[in-house]
Amino acid sequence: MSRRGFLTTVGAGAGVITLATVGATAGPLRRLSPLATRRATVGPQHLPVNKSAKSARVGETARDPAYRLVVTGARPLSLSRTDLLALPQHEAVLPIACVEG
Repeated sequence: MSRRGFLTTVGAGAGVITLATVGATAGPLRRLSPLATRRATVGPQHLPVNKSAKSARVGETARDPAYRLVVTGARPLSLSRTDLLALPQHEAVLPIACVEG
């Protein structure tokens, strides 16, 4: 392969990678970029939220009498919702931001 052919191939590859990832930073190109994060909804921290707890039916699942929180490890533990509510309750505000993948 000649030097010109090699540089053309490398340049074309860099161009394809740039076009595939530019949607992550350039809003209007987001729909064209296969590697950009999905933007179904933007949450209170201005980050993408793919599903809300309501649309994922998390509340229904957690209130189901058959629900169990299972902790595995050296001492496995299975707790029902009633068991969880009997534990000491605490509230905290945490700045959590989930990231794709």
